[in-house]
Order: sequence, then C-alpha cells, then structure tokens
Amino acid sequence: MLCGHPFIMTCRLKAKEGCEERLRLLLEDAVKQCSGQEGLMVYCLHQGKNDPAVFMLYEQFTSEASYRMHLDSDVIRKVQDKLIDILHEQPTVDFWVMLGKTGKKQCC
Repeated sequence: MLCGHPFIMTCRLKAKEGCEERLRLLLEDAVKQCSGQEGLMVYCLHQGKNDPAVFMLYEQFTSEASYRMHLDSDVIRKVQDKLIDILHEQPTVDFWVMLGKTGKKQCC
C-alpha cells in the first residue's frame, strides 16, 4: 500500500550551449540546500545521457502546500534568478499522480 498521496512534479531544463556545467553545479547545490525542507520527501537531479545539456528534477512532497513552500523558499528564488541567463528555453514542469510503486520500502 502507498503511504498517503504524494505531490509529485518533474521539471525539465535545458542549458544554453556552453552553460551545461554551470547549470549542473547550480542545480546540484540547490538539491543539497533543500535537504530537510518540511514536506520534501524526494528531490532527485538527473542529467541526460543523450544530451548533457538537458536536466530533469524529480520531486516528491507530502502535499501541494509543502511544494508551494518549497517554491517560495530563498533557495529556489535565488536559483530561479540565476536560471534566466543560462537556460536555452523555458523549463517544462509536469505534475503526476502515483499509480503504483515497487521496491523494499513500501512508503515513499
């Protein structure tokens, strides 16, 4: 059985040519700084194998309210300000409903 109904979002970002390393470092730092935020269950950063300019964030929160608090945090606001100069295009944000899960832990 799944524990509650986590609020899940993904965000796809693409760096301008030559800005891949800068974006990677910025996002890695943000993930570290967000550790321990109230309601943040999972915050994973991925980089594209076929296109290293593409990054994907996978985030799970206990509720939409905790997601909104995360968006309003100083960490995220500072990151958003820095993204303007290094993104090739607008980020793509999607929201998800978990339908099933497998693995050793039954709760997220």
